[in-house]
Amino acid sequence: MTYLSYILYIVIPALIVVNQITRSAIYLQLAIVLLVVMLIVAYSDIVRGEKYAKTKIRVADSDLDQFRKKGWA
Repeated sequence: MTYLSYILYIVIPALIVVNQITRSAIYLQLAIVLLVVMLIVAYSDIVRGEKYAKTKIRVADSDLDQFRKKGWA
């Protein structure tokens, strides 16, 4: 998912440039759709990373109260 985000970071501005050169609205519409897709992919990647981090974190006794307030433990 991270690589897909990186690809979209390049493709979306390229589509906007092509839109400016050709004056074709389809490229701008495609860029907007891909921007929404990129936001969804980035959000899901962040959620996946958070779940992975929660499985790897070992809570120390001194931090237990703070993690409980956040709902982690």
